[in-house]
Amino acid sequence: MKAVKILEYLATQPQGQGTSEIARQTQMNKTTVFKLLETLQLVGFVEKSIHDSRYKLGFGLIKIAHNSLQSLDIVALTTPFLEQLNKDTDETVHLAVLSEKSLIYVAKLESTQSVRTISRIGRTAPLYCTGMGKAMLAAFSNEELDRYFAEIKLEQYTASTITNKQQLLEEIQKIRQAGYAIDNSEHEEDIRCIAVPLTARSQLYGAISLSAPKYRMDDITLNSYLPLVIATQKQIQDRLQVAF
Repeated sequence: MKAVKILEYLATQPQGQGTSEIARQTQMNKTTVFKLLETLQLVGFVEKSIHDSRYKLGFGLIKIAHNSLQSLDIVALTTPFLEQLNKDTDETVHLAVLSEKSLIYVAKLESTQSVRTISRIGRTAPLYCTGMGKAMLAAFSNEELDRYFAEIKLEQYTASTITNKQQLLEEIQKIRQAGYAIDNSEHEEDIRCIAVPLTARSQLYGAISLSAPKYRMDDITLNSYLPLVIATQKQIQDRLQVAF
């Protein structure tokens, strides 16, 4: 919370402030403030002027704020279409966006049925073993995929999790050709989902999914839901083309 107080104060000081003034305004010990500023500078949340040693908010924090605002815009834009998909299927509908090397759930519409998924808004999940994550990976360039796989560890979450890089690359190629991804209980036991990426003008905005317990999402049911998911994707992408 002390670091937050510093950031909140610096948000009111566009020209920056020195350590002593920051300590006085935040009512903290100068040594504590100095150490916190060093850490905040290291992660890019504050910047220190080389001319007068003043600190001001850094681009790292601005980037996070921008991404958060964009996520809120995406939620508002997609909500009517996600609500309709949820109503048409009575199954759980998700919206997720990229967050570093993972995805983060930013919207969830629950099924009214008694057995549901355990996901929640704000929760993160891996890309390589979730439907939405694989859908987004399929929208990566080959260079982006190489960097992604070089920086992550492929952990086993369930008996169905694919942890072999070559197999995952083959799976991603299939998703690119089909236009959608299937999660066969690869991250959560007994959960299946259909997922599609959200792209517009060569930019990836996130992904949506329709999820259900395996006993409610057999192959026949999955194939009956697939056109609804793809239709929802098209409606959202048409809006993205003109909204951003």
